[in-house]
Amino acid sequence: MGLSVSASTGIVLISLILIFGTLYPAIQKSEDMKNDAREEWLDWREEKQQAGMNITEVRYEDHELNITLTNTGDTIMDIRELEVMLNGNYSTDKIEDQVVDEEIENTNIWNPGQKLTLSLENVDEDINRVAIVNEFGSIIYHSMESD
Repeated sequence: MGLSVSASTGIVLISLILIFGTLYPAIQKSEDMKNDAREEWLDWREEKQQAGMNITEVRYEDHELNITLTNTGDTIMDIRELEVMLNGNYSTDKIEDQVVDEEIENTNIWNPGQKLTLSLENVDEDINRVAIVNEFGSIIYHSMESD
């Protein structure tokens, strides 16, 4: 009876060592992933707080709406990530041209302090409200009635 108890205790102890030996790296990896995700979220939140934009001008001419924006924040924004709503309707697909500082075309980078002009084609004349949403979820509104 003495040998069988010692052998079974040894098997149980070796099993526990193997279980904890495989469990610890899994717990460590999950903790590292959680910490990395939190750091990414904090970085995103900081960028969101530093991202700002203003609508400086909205002009309608011959079924074309030109919206001029200024990047007033400290964050570089991706022009492709801007969403445009006209009178509450999604209209990003109507953007035909985008020009930064009245001279830079073919770019997707919008630096702090730069002006961006979006030209939307085939727009009805009865536009009353314009809303622009950036990649961080910040939104700005412009009402044509306030002009």
